[in-house]
Amino acid sequence: MEQKLKDKILKEVKESEDEDLLVTLQSVIDTFKDKEEIYVLTKEQEEAIEKSEKDFEEGRVVPHEEVVKKIKKMFE
Repeated sequence: MEQKLKDKILKEVKESEDEDLLVTLQSVIDTFKDKEEIYVLTKEQEEAIEKSEKDFEEGRVVPHEEVVKKIKKMFE
């Protein structure tokens, strides 16, 4: 099962052109790799956070249920 999951994730990453997804995945990987280090955000990450906060304030959001549905479909 573990290898099948890895293969599926690798396939999705290789085929993805969604830069936001790839940046998020890299951030997750870095977080788990460097658990004991203090994480300093890059300029790009700070800008992404500011943009997402503005999107939230202006109502440009996607309900959690839609996100979960999209992720489940991606890994089918």
